[in-house]
Amino acid sequence: MNKLYMLFIPLIILAGCINLREPYPVINYYELKQEPTLLKNLPVLEQTVMIRRVFVNETFDTPHFLISTPPNNVERLFYHRWISDVSTLATDFVATRINQSGLLKHGVLKSGSIALPEYIVEPHLIEMTTYNDDSPQTREYYVQIEFKVDYLKRLNDNKLELFFSSNYKQKFVRRKYETKFIAEAYSRVFSMAVDNIISDLSNIIK
Repeated sequence: MNKLYMLFIPLIILAGCINLREPYPVINYYELKQEPTLLKNLPVLEQTVMIRRVFVNETFDTPHFLISTPPNNVERLFYHRWISDVSTLATDFVATRINQSGLLKHGVLKSGSIALPEYIVEPHLIEMTTYNDDSPQTREYYVQIEFKVDYLKRLNDNKLELFFSSNYKQKFVRRKYETKFIAEAYSRVFSMAVDNIISDLSNIIK
């Protein structure tokens, strides 16, 4: 009996050294994707245009998905995140969509370029809401964004003048309410909002 007991002691010690942790949950990363545009027959502008980095309100400037629920609750989803910070995502999205539209002959200049642009576009993302209401009476799911965009023109004395400003608000009701479809909904509202920015650019730049 003692020999059998002595045989099990190393096994007990070995089992205590093994850390059988559960595997970590997978973190899902998402990106914004360009949706098809309805803009057709845009002019091709010769002027040089710079897109400043999108300024994002600090309340939602986080890579984590934020879910708003009634009455005034906000939930941060740890395992569902944007692939980059919101400012980088939004800036790249705006610049890419303008470039793909063919509106600007020379494409957009990004912040940090040594070139002096004739026009500067300053986007400010002032709303980015994911709303989930699971109550049986309403059951409402949507995403909503709003850009405030300032347009500046370089004068002959090299000073910048604010000559136009506008807000662009878009809402998309999600038929598929699962979390994995949130990024798809945001891709739609970002595409629609930036198309409106492109449309204004085509009319105000002379």
